[in-house]
Amino acid sequence: MVRASRVPCPAGVKAAPALLSLALTTAVLGVAALGVAALGGACATVPAEAARGAARPAFPAYPDAKFIVFSDPHLYDPAAFVASGEQPADRAQRLSGLAGPSAEILDSGLEAMSHIAADFVLVAGDLTQDGEEADHLAMARRLEALRAGGKKVYVIPGNHDVEDGDARSFLHGARLAVPGVGPEEFAKIYEDFGYGEARSRAPDSLSYEAEPLPGLVLLALDDNRWKENLDGRQPIRGGRLSQATLAWLRSRLGAAAESGMAVIVMQHHEVLEHMKFSAVGVRGTLVDGASALASLYARTGARLVFSGHFHSQDAAVQRRPDGFVCDVATGSFIEYPCPFRVVVLEGGRASFETRLVESIPSRPSRFQAGALEATFAFVRAQAELDLAHAGVPSFLARVLAGNFAEDYLEHYPGAAERAQDKLWSQERPLDPFALDLSRGLLSD
Repeated sequence: MVRASRVPCPAGVKAAPALLSLALTTAVLGVAALGVAALGGACATVPAEAARGAARPAFPAYPDAKFIVFSDPHLYDPAAFVASGEQPADRAQRLSGLAGPSAEILDSGLEAMSHIAADFVLVAGDLTQDGEEADHLAMARRLEALRAGGKKVYVIPGNHDVEDGDARSFLHGARLAVPGVGPEEFAKIYEDFGYGEARSRAPDSLSYEAEPLPGLVLLALDDNRWKENLDGRQPIRGGRLSQATLAWLRSRLGAAAESGMAVIVMQHHEVLEHMKFSAVGVRGTLVDGASALASLYARTGARLVFSGHFHSQDAAVQRRPDGFVCDVATGSFIEYPCPFRVVVLEGGRASFETRLVESIPSRPSRFQAGALEATFAFVRAQAELDLAHAGVPSFLARVLAGNFAEDYLEHYPGAAERAQDKLWSQERPLDPFALDLSRGLLSD
């Protein structure tokens, strides 16, 4: 079961439930107004004055469209890698307590999407847990059902999808290497999901250009560093566009402008910060050179960017001297609150609705509560490990990690006021950096 989220916004912000609405005017700075409602807990406004200033060339108008975005399903089907009756052991524990039922969560989400009238679907990477070939094939079979129902589907890889040296099975409790996929195999498996209809391909990455609707260009960017991955090791978390891919990107943005086509971008790594200090505190969240890339998007009219990677359900807008850019990040199916988005472009405005997976066959009730508990445990464990590596004493690392995880998870569904009350209470011992990081979560 899936429902649309209902999250309160601060007083004074006029909002429709679970929607963020963004004006996409094509003159001056490009922003006439930003009306915000609940969006994964983030509420903000950009005043109309932002539109005042020196005139800029008009950008092509976005055509009316309705599409779906999801990201980071991290599909790992235990049936393919675990003997009957066994559990996926540390593979499921390592990433999230929801990695075990990832196939069920994905299937529930896809079933809900199949009943939504939409033109196309974007999948912003990390399709599989660690790039297992069997999981990629399983993902393609699932996406085919959406395509057969009349929806075009466009995918890009995430950092876990290509040349991942950590692809493993757990037959009889043993960790065994299993086949992964390289770039050629990835493009072949997903030929019907973007690569087969690509109007242009980057020369040295899995980036491509497509036209999902007349008048709309999709630039699907592969910003992952799979060429640098090592066998038997976790993939490189951070993202970077090569010089060749950047040159290709600039040429495609120029071609879209010359032909009067509006542009949306999909990439795995974020181009804007979604919480204060996240670029420093959570390494690998932003793509390398994010500021320059955001400037490129702003001045060429690529105003909407859809990203994933950080598992954050949030939107960030940045006004720049040469325009503006909006980075719409979508959370993961294997972390609370298991969201996807419905995006509507209409009359020069974009609206984003969050929908949540509420139940799966093995957990027909209290699924969201269980997802919250599992994600809290994972975030706390990861934060504690990072603090310990930074030299924080173990007793303090556990307290700080618990506080951060609590604030982090309060932020996800939008309960910022309750989290803020706890954050600044005297009984919450946080060092200055942890305090700033948590404040960023609550004010992005």
